[in-house]
Amino acid sequence: MSQLGAGRGWPAARTYTGRNRTRISLPVGGIGTGTIGFGGRGQLRDWELENRPSKGLTAPLTFLACRVESPGGPATARILEGALFDEEVAGEQGATAPLAGLPRFAGCEFTAAYPFGQVLLSDPGMPVRAAVEAWNPLVPGDEEASGLPLAVLRVTITSLADEPLNLSVMLSAEAFPGHGARAAGAPSHPVADARDQAAMTGLLLADARLDPQAEDYGTVAAAVLGPDTWTGPVWGYGKWNQGLLGMWRGFVATGRPGPGAYLLGGPRPAADLGSGAAIAGTMGAQRVLAPGASEEFTFVFGWHFPNRRSWVWTGPGPRGGSGEEIVGNHYAAGYADAWDLVTAHVPRLPGLRAATERFVSAFWSADLSPAVKEAALFNLSTLRSQTFFRTSDGWPLGWEGCLDDAGSCLGSCTHVWNYDLATGFLFGGLARRMRELEYLYATDGDGAMSFRIMLPLERARERPDLAADGQFGCVVKLHREWKLSGDDQWLARLWPACRRSIEFAWIPGGWDADRDGLAEGAQHTTMDVEYYGPNPVVQGWYLAALGAAAEMAAAMGDAEFSARCRELRAAGAAATEAALFNGAYYRQQVIAPADFGLVAPRLRHPDLGTERADQPEFQIGEGCITDQMVGEVCARIAGLGPVFDPAHARSALASIGRLNYIADFGDWVNHVRSYAVHGERGHIMVSYPDGLPEHPAPYWCETWTGAQYVYAAGLAQHGQPALADDVVAAVRERFAGGRRNPFDEAECGHHYARALASWGLIVALTGFGYDGRAGVMTFAEAAQPARWFWSTGSAYGLLHQSPGGTATLEVMGGSVRVDRVVIGDRELRPKGPGVLTGPTDLEPAG
Repeated sequence: MSQLGAGRGWPAARTYTGRNRTRISLPVGGIGTGTIGFGGRGQLRDWELENRPSKGLTAPLTFLACRVESPGGPATARILEGALFDEEVAGEQGATAPLAGLPRFAGCEFTAAYPFGQVLLSDPGMPVRAAVEAWNPLVPGDEEASGLPLAVLRVTITSLADEPLNLSVMLSAEAFPGHGARAAGAPSHPVADARDQAAMTGLLLADARLDPQAEDYGTVAAAVLGPDTWTGPVWGYGKWNQGLLGMWRGFVATGRPGPGAYLLGGPRPAADLGSGAAIAGTMGAQRVLAPGASEEFTFVFGWHFPNRRSWVWTGPGPRGGSGEEIVGNHYAAGYADAWDLVTAHVPRLPGLRAATERFVSAFWSADLSPAVKEAALFNLSTLRSQTFFRTSDGWPLGWEGCLDDAGSCLGSCTHVWNYDLATGFLFGGLARRMRELEYLYATDGDGAMSFRIMLPLERARERPDLAADGQFGCVVKLHREWKLSGDDQWLARLWPACRRSIEFAWIPGGWDADRDGLAEGAQHTTMDVEYYGPNPVVQGWYLAALGAAAEMAAAMGDAEFSARCRELRAAGAAATEAALFNGAYYRQQVIAPADFGLVAPRLRHPDLGTERADQPEFQIGEGCITDQMVGEVCARIAGLGPVFDPAHARSALASIGRLNYIADFGDWVNHVRSYAVHGERGHIMVSYPDGLPEHPAPYWCETWTGAQYVYAAGLAQHGQPALADDVVAAVRERFAGGRRNPFDEAECGHHYARALASWGLIVALTGFGYDGRAGVMTFAEAAQPARWFWSTGSAYGLLHQSPGGTATLEVMGGSVRVDRVVIGDRELRPKGPGVLTGPTDLEPAG
């Protein structure tokens, strides 16, 4: 485990220096709330609060600053950020960064362990060093505490002087709401309303002219905590930026901005500034800093933008937009404005910080490679980006990802969100509600599941599109959530629709019309085309779904359907090996439909897929697809066991490594989207060892991080952890902060949901499983003493084990029923089995 740094209660998972800070934007905010980006030099960037993505959007008048003064000496002041990056200094009118002309700290490094980020600042002209930390609560099993629209900034100033220093720290907070109207020249009246109450002083920031029904209508609260705090004057740029000059002069001279809001003609009262120009309020604290001592200051941003709207597909391409209906935000429900929300939750912050530190420290202490832990932990930021949201009644939904200023591919797309291997293990309540959407709203009476849910939910099935991999994958996810929760009553509500979704595969002209366990029909997939004929991607999902359905049907007392699914799964497994395994890997057996009229309605998407019924284009064919193990991997993670022959699966994994690996993408030709470039390595989606067909699969030459994580998980499940680590390392090398943001794995948009497959590595490498119905937890046997992280969606902790020897199960959050623990071939039990809330030694089950 990394050592805890001074002033931190969390491990330094990764430290970024120099140019590797350039692209960093750590999303600070709750699950489904939107975020403020904490940049690689400490700047606040990417203000994505107003119910849509907003890459590059800043609040230019918002910054932290410090001022120090020695007795009898001159005062010096700096913005609490590192020096500008080279990319920020050469715009059409000079430097492009907000307030670029104000002094900053010369030295800066960035340390992170999501959701914590910290910049360490130093400067030869300052008798102090500074640290600015940003965080938001992240507590497994508690989606409400992890879904608060807050950004907490903790400033620590440490003296390097041998005499006391007068120290001032200030936050300037722009009245962010209404910025869009101001940019468009529309009527705007920004407001910075001072608020004061016990142990907290601050501002409610709003725009008095915004339409209360507008999507960007809302408020932001900014507060400084502590009894010795102040709020100062409101300021704006003013004519020839005289307001900026006056504000900074006042701060340097006295430790607080001057006596009024400086504009042309001198100070003016804040009420006179509502003319449409941007304004900011100020707050802070002043203290005496003893030699060698440190002082901490805590600032909090909160936000309340209640008018999220339904989603529509606007185009071009994946671009989404907002509909007419307000569906709201769960985080905003029950609060009048941002100040109301902040005051309700600020008293909870010490406990939430301790809980978040406990989780992050426990997770990072696990004996897994840094690359694997980084991939799993840092990609949780996707759930807090604008990719994911919760409507006012709590339903969780997601885009596939985010474009710079719009959602990308609406509808909680099943064939993408199938790769989410994190939510079920960390936030089981959210995962179960996602399954409810799929079966209670998206599934029709005939079992057809719309793979894109529309809003409001009364129109959930308005889009008729179906996806074979998406529909089968939802069955596997339902089984996973059922086992983790152990809740038969919950499953009983969803089972009828789930059964219909399996039976839909057997309709005339359907995916498995002849009911032989081999999916031969037109199968729309996550490659955005239909595969014609059996293929490993859909077939793996289908076999896993049949296995899951058999087990769930038995639990629901549906013995006849259970037996039918088991028989079909056995027949399909045998047919898969005979028809698809070519001696090295699983390929596709292309079966041309001859006549599209024979394909069942809703199975084809002609705008994207093949145009020839006699010779379908865009197929895998004899290619080797990196994703061929996805159904197998997810089946094992869900506790269903393998779906492919183990020896054949190992051969397929080896073939992917041999055929799909690109050592340097600088030598690679890619005619679609480039997610890896010169000097970077990884695995392409499909290789064609026998020669490239005229019309290969659409994304064959791309590299997707989520697909690589699935491949790595497959390697781990088949006893090759070192290779799995290297696959993950190849991905994370690309996200080192210089070229790409470490907290944003893009595919068809930023913060792409498929990257949540990274959490599957934690499960696969530890062999973790949990059956909540039986109270049985399973792990692989470690080759040496190990400490492994585990989580069930409602609890988490560590397993400490010695090979063949002692073992301790530590519950560090939540509670979990454990009657037996199976480690490899050993069957153990807790001393005092039942519901566990803390550590317990394990003993032979006897």
